[in-house]
Amino acid sequence: ATDTNVVFFEDNTTWDYDGVPQTAANAGDVVNIATTAGKVITADKPFFVAGRLGSGGNTSKGNIAWNPPDWAGRDFQFNGTRNQEHVIGIWPFETGTITVDGPGNGSPGGALPQAYAATAGVYFEVRLDSNSGGFTMSSTNADFAAFQYSEDTGNNRVIDAMPILPPSNDYLGFPSNSGQFSTAKVGGTSGNYWRSDANTNTPISIPYGSMFSVSGNGSQYTSMAIRATAPDFFNVRSNADGDGNDSAPWMPKAMMRKRYAINAVAEWVAFTSDKPATIQVFVPGGGQSSFTLTKTGSDPMAPYYAYRTGDVAGTIFESNTRFAAWYEPNTDVGAALEDETIMFGNDGPGDLPVNFKLALWLDASDGNTLYQVDDCTSIATSTSDPIGCWRDKSYHGRNATQTAGNKPTLNTSVGTFSGKNGVVFDGGTSYLEFDQSFLNGTDYTVFAVVHRDNTSSDNYLMGTASAAANQGLHLGFSSNTAARVGQYANDLDATIDGQANNPTGIIWGRLDSTSGKKVYFNGVTNTDATTTQLSSTGQGVIGRGYSALGLTGKVAEIIVFTRALSDAEVDLMEEYLNKKWFNPNSISDFRLWLDGSDNNNVFSDAGCSTQTASGGNVLCWLDKSGNGYQALSASGTPLWQLDGSRNVVAFTNDSLQITAGGLGAVFDNGSTLDQVEVLAVMKSTNASEDGYLIHHPAGGDLSVQLPDASSNAYISVNGSGNGTLSAAWGGNTTNYFRWNFISDNSGGGPYQEIFRNNSSVTSDATADSISIALETFYIGDNGSATKFQNMNLGELFVFKRRLTADERTILRVHTDNKWDLP
Repeated sequence: ATDTNVVFFEDNTTWDYDGVPQTAANAGDVVNIATTAGKVITADKPFFVAGRLGSGGNTSKGNIAWNPPDWAGRDFQFNGTRNQEHVIGIWPFETGTITVDGPGNGSPGGALPQAYAATAGVYFEVRLDSNSGGFTMSSTNADFAAFQYSEDTGNNRVIDAMPILPPSNDYLGFPSNSGQFSTAKVGGTSGNYWRSDANTNTPISIPYGSMFSVSGNGSQYTSMAIRATAPDFFNVRSNADGDGNDSAPWMPKAMMRKRYAINAVAEWVAFTSDKPATIQVFVPGGGQSSFTLTKTGSDPMAPYYAYRTGDVAGTIFESNTRFAAWYEPNTDVGAALEDETIMFGNDGPGDLPVNFKLALWLDASDGNTLYQVDDCTSIATSTSDPIGCWRDKSYHGRNATQTAGNKPTLNTSVGTFSGKNGVVFDGGTSYLEFDQSFLNGTDYTVFAVVHRDNTSSDNYLMGTASAAANQGLHLGFSSNTAARVGQYANDLDATIDGQANNPTGIIWGRLDSTSGKKVYFNGVTNTDATTTQLSSTGQGVIGRGYSALGLTGKVAEIIVFTRALSDAEVDLMEEYLNKKWFNPNSISDFRLWLDGSDNNNVFSDAGCSTQTASGGNVLCWLDKSGNGYQALSASGTPLWQLDGSRNVVAFTNDSLQITAGGLGAVFDNGSTLDQVEVLAVMKSTNASEDGYLIHHPAGGDLSVQLPDASSNAYISVNGSGNGTLSAAWGGNTTNYFRWNFISDNSGGGPYQEIFRNNSSVTSDATADSISIALETFYIGDNGSATKFQNMNLGELFVFKRRLTADERTILRVHTDNKWDLP
């Protein structure tokens, strides 16, 4: 390209062109520069770059994305279908030999293959003078990147300018007027493709030495997206999109990314993915919106897509699901008008579901970020090792450090963090320092995962050493029963359970300068209308707040954004932190886990092959415990339906069953069950009924009723007096509750207890055991098809032992944050 636009994803990006430093740029900035082929742009944070090659009319210019190292490789396939000769630009990352081969001719008309000596970092061009499908480039000793365009016989055109991507056997893209397939496999290969409106696949035969074309149903990428697969590598591109005389490669599925940005005003932007990605749109100047990729076809392989027009330069697109994107510039400034162009993107610095304006990320689960020395050397590996540097995983390098002797320490196995790392603070003496000035004059959202060891007030995990009003961000616990986000005299508290019942969880705070602040801890929230932003922040600290008042406990993760995340983005972050730190699968002796919020595990057929749509029948509900159980229809048909913000499985005179097979359903055939714990998140639809949440007819039975005919919560183990426990239900038909049923008849002494949310309903010192045989496990009734538990069931867990306090805390935090329980 000779005229190029660079667009940036992150604030304070330092970058250079051909080794010459340029002015630092911020997220959404677009910079125009004059460029030449074979030059390199580097930066300390992600960017996208494309530009115009040539000038004048449509056939004399082309818009072409530059090649990121992601698109380098040692084996390539490509097509040359019109307007030869074709110019192939090659940039080697290493010194070696690159061989061009194929069914056509090399320039000037010589036979292929032809070998070229390549020197690392030295750009060169190859010309081919035949129209063919199935050209190859390969090297045994050098990674390289490449692009192509066609000049015509008079060497006065720029046609089909595009990067050459490594080959794949699984692509997504748009045919526009047509999509062109070829392969380098002699004899060709066979495959299939699926359109976004497909109910089944279409077989294709991909030839060697020529093209197979798939017709589109509109120009300029208005046609449906297509996914194509084959057992052998092939290549595919759009062709003749209706204007601009350009083409673009399709995207290998493995090379899709979560974030893209456009560097010029776009006539259109087209998106596709194998999943229904919800994409956030960030417009320069602060506007934000979202859209979701859709499809009309029912085949699971049919791709999802979307098409937009009129997006401005600097617009950033982001999702927690990988997708592919193409755009067509509507300008000749730093771009070529009317030319379809593939985009390269990035996933952000890690596995976060939200990345835009990520400003600080401290993650104790990543052992490579915890160091004993303040210069980030000598990795901490053992419990009680000092932490002198907690390295920031964002692109900004805002490491939290401590040079003095008051360093926090490492705990390599925190029980309530699912056994993962935590950084241990002692109440204010130990702390880390970081530069908090990046929060000046901006909205923010800050998340943390924390465990409190005591009931102290001023238990802050983040703060400012000293500050005046609105000059320091504080996050933590102002008292035993209050979670706080504060700005030093501009504070907001939420009333929560005390530390004894609620030691661990997710806390976050948000400032939105248009609506006010919000604080959250384990499903409990509070808001105010104060919109004042921070200014003149002092020295930031981790592990304590103002003065020497600090956290006695452990911190697992801290994530800060310099903007107010939307509620949908907050939900994504909560889900990310919940799965990471409070994962039920970290608990042993798991026997069953049914999750009504997970659409990947509910099916409308007994064969468990067709996913249920919201409002649809549930004939199969798959277990997530890893044991592979299938809860299939026993009587009636439960429904998968939305209730509030999440889907649940609704039972109305319905039941499911897990057949015994050779295992005795969810327990082991021929075993004696001395301990069991059942946890359910549910809303009963009747205040009293003789129905069963679960029933396992082993021995005298294992049964739970919520409520029973007397409006009691009831558990029975072996049907005996010693094995039964009941108390007043105390629930209602409006709210969801978390219920724990515990029975322990092991050598430590008998014990039973029922919990509703975080309170013990009843307990006693009796229990019984049951003998497991090949019985069927029922959900929703007792197998009689008459004693139904009418309910909305969100989540059901069954363990074959009594859980520890830490394990019960993990499940409490998991369900509190997932279901917003009171």
